[in-house]
Amino acid sequence: MLSATFAAEPASFDELDKEYAGLVRAVMKQSCFECHSTAEKQGELDLEQFTVLADVRRATKTWLKVA
Repeated sequence: MLSATFAAEPASFDELDKEYAGLVRAVMKQSCFECHSTAEKQGELDLEQFTVLADVRRATKTWLKVA
């Protein structure tokens, strides 16, 4: 008899959006916006423009710069 191991269900985009709005934006505000805000844009990188997860998902080229 085979034992099936199931991975946890991936988070829904609604759950991810809440996490982004709460935790991720807070970390970005604390660690990134001083240099990468709409006003500063060091390295031509404005992370402040990504107010919701949908903004992040539409701008994959920008996030490749961050990675």
